[in-house]
Amino acid sequence: MNKKPIRLFFTVSLFLPILAAVAGSWPVETSIDPASYQSVVQVSGTSIDSISDEYGVKEVKPRLEFYCTPGSASAVSVRINWLRFISSFNTEVTFLADDQEPLTLKLGVDRSNKVTATRAAEDDKAIIAALSGQQMLLIRVTPYSEAPVEVKFDLDELDAGLAKLRQACTDAN
Repeated sequence: MNKKPIRLFFTVSLFLPILAAVAGSWPVETSIDPASYQSVVQVSGTSIDSISDEYGVKEVKPRLEFYCTPGSASAVSVRINWLRFISSFNTEVTFLADDQEPLTLKLGVDRSNKVTATRAAEDDKAIIAALSGQQMLLIRVTPYSEAPVEVKFDLDELDAGLAKLRQACTDAN
């Protein structure tokens, strides 16, 4: 009896959910916001590229996060968790999505100095509008006293994820 097909089936069954959650996947999750300690609903994606941490010791994959507070009538905010030091003060971040013009915004930096986030609803709307219907996103930031860092995100299924996110926040009303 040949056991290779059985092993292949179990190997694929084991790793397929992991692979499905990586590229082009924007799952809706509920978590506690580390900045406000409130419950938030979020849709997030992991970058295709990895970047070096601030010490050059390990590679990290930043996360692009869209979130809202349940009951907020679909007001969605945007942040990027770089998983490495970026700056201790506001910094410019450029978003380049497919055929869109580059969008450069000054984003705030949280207490960990690793997360850049919008500070105004207009910025959130501008980012979401620029990404709507697009397939690929390149985000560029220049960490304090370092060379620029760029990461790419697969935007496939982002529009559907954002629709589910808005619905999840609206349903909480």
